[in-house]
Amino acid sequence: MEFSEKLVTLRKAKELTQEQLAEKLGISRHEPAIIRLNQEKPTKSRVCTDSVLFI
Repeated sequence: MEFSEKLVTLRKAKELTQEQLAEKLGISRHEPAIIRLNQEKPTKSRVCTDSVLFI
């Protein structure tokens, strides 16, 4: 499973829209869509920091 697929699964499990997710992570509202479409991958440090939201 790609990172983008995992992100969508986790976001939906938390019942968050892409915009709500972006707000909670402090990123632009377009960034989750960019990641979801595999146009850009986040850095490892960003993944670790953001993963706290889903714990």
